[in-house]
Amino acid sequence: MKKIYYLIFVAVLGLAASCQDPQFIEPTAERQGITSLTAYFTTGKYVDQQLAKLDVTDENMDYYVIEIPWFFPEETEDPTTIYMSSLRIRAELARNCKIDPPLTILDLNVENQFTYTNSKGESKPIIITGERVKSSTTHMLAFNLLDADGNVTLEGFINNDSKEIYLFSVEDLNGLTAAAEPWYHASVKDVESLAKPRNWNEEQKVTVIAHDGKTEGEFTVIKRNPEKI
Repeated sequence: MKKIYYLIFVAVLGLAASCQDPQFIEPTAERQGITSLTAYFTTGKYVDQQLAKLDVTDENMDYYVIEIPWFFPEETEDPTTIYMSSLRIRAELARNCKIDPPLTILDLNVENQFTYTNSKGESKPIIITGERVKSSTTHMLAFNLLDADGNVTLEGFINNDSKEIYLFSVEDLNGLTAAAEPWYHASVKDVESLAKPRNWNEEQKVTVIAHDGKTEGEFTVIKRNPEKI
C-alpha cells in the first residue's frame, strides 16, 4: 500500500512539474519592457515547436501583433488557420517586469487584454493578438535553360542574396527558352515570356513576385565563362 501511495505521489509531482511552464525568459541584452513574444504549437504533429516570434524594438508599444506564417512549414500547403485559436505564448521580459494575468494558451484571432508592469512598478494595459501573413520571400529555387524539345540544357547557378543567376557556359545560348522555379507559393512575373526564345548570351531580367502579391525581386541572368568560377 505504501508503495502505491508513493507511486501516486511521484506521478502527481511529475504532472505538476510539466504544467510549470515559465512565461518569462531573461533577455540577453539589458533592455526595458517586452523584448519578444513567441508562439508555440499546442496541438498536432508540431506540438511544442516554435511557430512565430515577434521581436519588439519599441518599449513604448502597447499593441502587439504576432505575425503567423500563412503555411507551416512554408514549403507545404498546410494552412495555419487551425492553430490560431490555441497557441502557447511566451514573453521575454526585462528584469523585474511582469504581465498579468500570466501568459498561457491564447486565441490569436482576438485581442487579448493584459496589464504590463515595468521595473518601476508603473502599469499600463496592453493587447496581444495575431495575424496570418503571406510570405514576402522572393528567392529563386531553380532556373534552367531548355532546348527546342523542352529538355534542360543548362542549369543556372542562383545567388539569392545578390539576386543574380549565372549561366556558366562557352556555348551559344541564343534562341533558348527557360524554366524558373520560384520560392514556395511565389510566382514569376510574365512567366509566359520565358517560353519564348531569348538571347541568353546577353543579360536578361526575371522577376519573382512573393506570395504576398506585393514584394518583388528582380534577378539578373548573366552568362559567365566556366574558367572564371
